[in-house]
Amino acid sequence: FHCGERERFNRMKQEFIDYFEENHPLRNQIIDSKWRFLDIKKVGWSDLIVSDDQKKIISRNITNFIKNIETYRDNRLPTSRGILITGPPGTGKTLCCEVVVNDLDCSAIYVSTDSVSEVGDIKNVYTLARKISPCLVIVEDIDTLGGLDRTARGGEHPLLGEFLNCLAGMGQNDGVITIATTNYAQHLDAALADRPGRFDVRLDFGLPTDELRKHIITKYLADIGVKIKLNGVIDKTKGLSGAYLKEIVMIAYMISIERDTKLNKEILDEAIGEVVSLKTSINPHFNQGNSVGGQLYG
Repeated sequence: FHCGERERFNRMKQEFIDYFEENHPLRNQIIDSKWRFLDIKKVGWSDLIVSDDQKKIISRNITNFIKNIETYRDNRLPTSRGILITGPPGTGKTLCCEVVVNDLDCSAIYVSTDSVSEVGDIKNVYTLARKISPCLVIVEDIDTLGGLDRTARGGEHPLLGEFLNCLAGMGQNDGVITIATTNYAQHLDAALADRPGRFDVRLDFGLPTDELRKHIITKYLADIGVKIKLNGVIDKTKGLSGAYLKEIVMIAYMISIERDTKLNKEILDEAIGEVVSLKTSINPHFNQGNSVGGQLYG
């Protein structure tokens, strides 16, 4: 190339790169780690029962962080973030991730056990995330990804080392937000679970209090057009997660259809009895008196 031709070529090349980065086919798309497109439920904040304080934390560290990422970049501040969401099954961790994805105009990569099993898989996820940033990397049930506790094999776990390098690489994750969920935070290595720069914020989703269980059941009943006074009902649901509360309303609705009658308090009581019986058969140690208070449920 002559000097002028080389300059024109480089200018056209940069224009193409800029255009692709702005309009690439994965922009605002949701995919898994194998590049397969995913559809998720259309849910919003009204579907997630969340305290104002918890919503503020989620907004600050995820939604508003991405929306204001250029400001952080201009001020030479970190433009990556890590959020670890912990809690028992059925307390709204996955729903929270779905709400966040629906709330943002950015790409998202879902990582699950069946898509990450070999050394290099996690590195490939983050390589792609950096290229299509701003991007969410959502790791569901992070504790199941090969057992990311180095004590599980008596030494360093290869996937753990790769994850640590991807999360805390020097200046590598510009525009990448990692959200990981786990039912068993105690199984995570401390280097992963207790280290700002990898996971900066931890949100614990406990089991709902009496007040929140009443709110949850009332909401699910309202969704099917039913309004019932819940006096004496809520105490019978102690120790149940949001998912079990939703199942109570579902069973009550099915019973009302079977009997061709309006869903009432008696039917709701019957449904509670069936769900508690199911819960006890699955977990003989289930104790309704040991409900742990929390802030965030779905």
